Amino acid sequence: MSSYLYELSKSCSAETESLYRDLTVLNDQKLWFQLTQKLEVLFFDDDFKTEITNKQKQLIFENFVEPIIKSLDDTKVTEFFIYVLSNDTEKSLEEKVKLLNGLKTKLLELDDKKVNQNDGYIKRINSKIIIDCEMIQYKLELNRLNESVDILKDALDTLENPLFENFVSIRAKLAYYKSILKLNKFNKEYNEYYYNSLLFISCYQKLLEDKYFNNALYLKETTLWVNFKPELYYAILLADKIYHFNEILDNQWVNTESFANDSAQSDKLEALLEDVVGKHILEVNSTEYIKSINELLSLTNETAKEQLLKFLIQKKALVNLLGLIFNENASKKSLTFSEISKKIQVEENEIELLLMKAMSLNLLQGKINQVDQLIKITWIQPRVMTGKEIMVLRDNLVQWKDNHLKTTTEKLLA
Repeated sequence: MSSYLYELSKSCSAETESLYRDLTVLNDQKLWFQLTQKLEVLFFDDDFKTEITNKQKQLIFENFVEPIIKSLDDTKVTEFFIYVLSNDTEKSLEEKVKLLNGLKTKLLELDDKKVNQNDGYIKRINSKIIIDCEMIQYKLELNRLNESVDILKDALDTLENPLFENFVSIRAKLAYYKSILKLNKFNKEYNEYYYNSLLFISCYQKLLEDKYFNNALYLKETTLWVNFKPELYYAILLADKIYHFNEILDNQWVNTESFANDSAQSDKLEALLEDVVGKHILEVNSTEYIKSINELLSLTNETAKEQLLKFLIQKKALVNLLGLIFNENASKKSLTFSEISKKIQVEENEIELLLMKAMSLNLLQGKINQVDQLIKITWIQPRVMTGKEIMVLRDNLVQWKDNHLKTTTEKLLA
């Protein structure tokens, strides 16, 4: 093993030679944790990407990492292998699936060779979940939908098994949510994509906090995919049950992280979607919204664009309606159709149908008075509030307290 790295070190720069030497020393001294950290640098660090090609990384994995696989952190070994495989442009999807299955088999064989399974030793369930979930991406590209669904069911059974509750890692959960997002995208399940994105982001941020990798950039390299942000915002826009999305709009990581896209068109798509979801859909005036939506649809492969445009116009109206009701004065329990029409700029004769649509989606509850053309609001769907909405709620609570105190005092004095 060490001799292999020694041969490689004969024809490389001083920095790379030093890295190979460190790996050799750590291996000889059996300092497995430190060796794993140094391998992270070899496989993921930008400083070595030019000199150590992906093909060389594959050979290093086969000749150096694989022989000592039982001594290393199996999830990190899995990370190295998946990363190299994802950057391999020569192997077919079938070959990649076969190689992933091969690694999984080796890890499971190590479990089977364990003599005493009752000494607190936990099988390599995390690396198995990570490998299985990684295969889903390739299987979906091969249109093996049923196989992908079966793998996810098996992974979910493990995640929900109370026996493994304290042993399933956040990294395994992240792999699960990543793969289910791929499945949601494949099936155009936009509502599910949004909810699973929240869970994925939560796991990702937890791994950042826990410093899963020695360098935070490595986590981004191994778990995020190109077009992550435009796919997320597109799902928000097309989801027919999502009408408030402050969890994403106010997420600091989403707002500050730089995400990679695969083309200039995807960059343009991301910029458009950010404006539409983060700004235009919340504005009362719909001019910029409709202009951006038309431009957006011209960049996509969606069919029935006219029908989709109608849905998106209605979605904006519902978002504005909910915003109006949520931020209204607490003492004002009724709103006239005329008042709603003026404040969200929707034709008055369309307000009743809009309210009925909102109630059918369980976005709000109330009683519509068709004679007086008004609605009495009794409930509105809870939401994650923005800073502005929190201030409005505070003012409403203060007003409610003052009104309640005034009413109570008047009753006592009567």
